[in-house]
Amino acid sequence: MPLRQAHLKSRNGCLQCKRRRVKCDESTPLCGACSKHRVECSFASRLPMPPSPPPQRALQYAPPLSPSSLMDLELLHNFTSKTYSTITCSAVISPSLREFYRTTYVQEAFAYDYFIHSILAVSAFHLVHQRRQSGASASLEKYLIAGHTHHNTALRSFRQTLDDVTDENCSAMFGCASLIAIMSYAQLRTATNQPLSDSPRKANSFVPEWFTLMRGISLAVHNNENVKSGPMAPIFQRIETYGTGKVDSDISSYLKRLCDAFAQHSDAKVGRVCCAAVDMLRESFATAVQQRESMPVLAWPVTVHEEFVALLEMSIQEAVLVLAQFCVLLFEIRGFWWADGWAEYILKSADDYIVEERWREWLRWPSDVIYGKEREVSPPS
Repeated sequence: MPLRQAHLKSRNGCLQCKRRRVKCDESTPLCGACSKHRVECSFASRLPMPPSPPPQRALQYAPPLSPSSLMDLELLHNFTSKTYSTITCSAVISPSLREFYRTTYVQEAFAYDYFIHSILAVSAFHLVHQRRQSGASASLEKYLIAGHTHHNTALRSFRQTLDDVTDENCSAMFGCASLIAIMSYAQLRTATNQPLSDSPRKANSFVPEWFTLMRGISLAVHNNENVKSGPMAPIFQRIETYGTGKVDSDISSYLKRLCDAFAQHSDAKVGRVCCAAVDMLRESFATAVQQRESMPVLAWPVTVHEEFVALLEMSIQEAVLVLAQFCVLLFEIRGFWWADGWAEYILKSADDYIVEERWREWLRWPSDVIYGKEREVSPPS
C-alpha cells in the first residue's frame, strides 16, 4: 500500500479559510481560496499602512519691510558705496583710510544708535546733493526728511552719552564726533537749494551745537589710550602723519599783525584769549593748506581754548573776527560737498556783525580769498 505524502500543518492561514476548514495557501495580500470565492481576506488587513507624511511645518514669512526700513537700507548702501569717500581725503592721499571709512567705521557704528544715525543722516544729505547735481529733483523731500530725522536722533542720543564716556564706548564717541560736524554742515547745506550765504544767521549762533559736542568728546577721550589703539586707530595714525608743517610766511606775518592789533585795541583778557586762538589757527594753516583734507580744518574748533568759545558765545567782535579768518581754511576744503558754501556763510555773518571800522579792515583778506580777488591763500603784507 503506497505511503501517504507527508505534509506540514500550518496555523497561519487566513481567518476565512479557518472558518470554512479548508487549507489556505497563505498567499498575500489575498489567499487563493478567498480570491476564488471573491471574499474579503484577513491577510489584506495585515498590510503595513503607508507612513503618514510628516506634518508640514508652517512656513515662516518675514513681515514686509516698512518704507523707513527700505530707506535706511538705501542710505546705508549709499554711504558704503559713495559717501564714505567724501569724508576726509582722496584715495590718492590715503587709500587705506578711505577703506577704513567704508568697512570698519560702519561696522563699529552698528552697536551705537548715535553713530549709525549720524552715518544715515550724512548719507541722506549726500543723496540730496547728488540728485540736485544731476538734476533729478524727484523724491528730494523724502531724503531731506530722513536726513533731518536721523540728524536729530543722533544728536539727542550723543548728548545723552556725552556724560557717560567709558572705555567701551569712547572709540565710537570719538569716531562719531567728526561725523557730527560734517552732519551739521550738511544739514544746513542741503536744507535749501539757495546759497548758504543767502541764509539768515540765527541770533547768537556763532557757536553751533556741533562745535560744543565735538569739544566735549575731544576733552573726554584726549588721553584715553583705548581710543588710540581701538577701532578708530586709523584716524589717529593719519593725524600723526601731518607733522607740524610750516606756515606760509605771509600768513604768519598777517596773523601776527592781527594779534598786535588785539594787544593794542582790546581788553587785556580778550586780546590774550583771541591771540591764543590765532596761534592755534596758525598751526591749522600749516597742515590744512598743504594737505587739502578736512580733519586739520575741523580740528581747530576742537583745540581752541574754552575761554575763546565763551567769547564767541557772547559774540565779542574780536572773537568773531578770528572766526572770519578761519573761513579761509573752510574755503580750502570747499571741494567736499558738505563744506561748500560754509566759508561764505560764516564770513557774511561776521561781516554783518562786525561794525567797528578798526576791525572791519581785517575782513578784507578773507573776503578777497573767498570771493575770488586773491588767487592764492596769501594775505597782503
